[in-house]
Amino acid sequence: MSCVTRIENTAPEIAAALRGLTEEYPFTETGKGKRLVFKKGGKLDVTISGDETTVTYTTTASALRGAGLVLAGIEIRAEANPFEMFGVMLDASRNGVMTVSYAKSVLRRLVLMGYNMVVSRHIIV
Repeated sequence: MSCVTRIENTAPEIAAALRGLTEEYPFTETGKGKRLVFKKGGKLDVTISGDETTVTYTTTASALRGAGLVLAGIEIRAEANPFEMFGVMLDASRNGVMTVSYAKSVLRRLVLMGYNMVVSRHIIV
């Protein structure tokens, strides 16, 4: 599925994040596909209606989680994350080190799941 984003009506931080996701996910600013509209509002809502999908969000992280739900074709109503900080710790030590391209891929997935913090731990022996 291709999602045509209306960048002119999208907050700059969301537009920039969507551009960063285009390396791996089918978002585009032009071309064919469903129109994806972001609106600042109450809790996270994803509403699919014909050729337009609307994501109502509270924070940038919730908007990007909404984009992930759009890719999955999931409609939701009034979802709220009870945490201000929603994160993960990545551990890199002894032969368990991710390549740069794989680390970027993991970060993109985390963004689409609504994470807003990543901590990296390195052990040097």
